[in-house]
Amino acid sequence: MTHFRETQYFRQPWILLLCGGMVAPIWYVFIRQMVLGIPLGGHRLPDTLLILVTAGATVPALWLWKVHLLTEVRENDLWVKFVLLWRPRSITFDEIISADSVTYHPIRDYGGWGVRTGRNGSVCNVHGDRGVQLELRGGERFLVGSQRPDELARVLNERKNLSARDRT
Repeated sequence: MTHFRETQYFRQPWILLLCGGMVAPIWYVFIRQMVLGIPLGGHRLPDTLLILVTAGATVPALWLWKVHLLTEVRENDLWVKFVLLWRPRSITFDEIISADSVTYHPIRDYGGWGVRTGRNGSVCNVHGDRGVQLELRGGERFLVGSQRPDELARVLNERKNLSARDRT
C-alpha cells in the first residue's frame, strides 16, 4: 500500500529553453532539407549525417523530458527513485531518526539539483527549495526534494511511529 506518492519532472523554464534552443535549429534544418527539399545555404548535408545529428540532439532532450523523481511512502519504507537515471533508494522506517519539512538553498547547500552530496549530506531533488530532511541511523543526512514537504514529513512520521509501535 502506498501512503504518499509524488512525481516531479524537470520543467523549469531555463531547462526547457536550453533544450529547445539546442533542438529547434537542428529540426529546422532537418525539416527544410528532408521534407521541403531546400538545403540550408545552398549546400546539402548528407542525409545520413543530418539524421544522426537530429537524433543525437533529440534523444537527450526527450530523455531529460522523461526523467522524473518518484517519491513514495510505502507500508515499510520510503522509496525514492530518479526514473531513467538512478536505481531506487529504499529507506526503512527503522533507519529514520527524524523527518522534518525544511527550506534549503539547492545551489549553496548541494551545488544544484539532481542526485548530489553537499556539506549537509546527500539530496535527491528536481526543483524548488523545499523538501524533507531525514536524519538516519549512523549519522547520515538525506534530503528529499518535494513540492509537498509538509505532507511528506507528516506521513513519514506517522508511518515511522506506527512501525515503532509494531516492534514493541
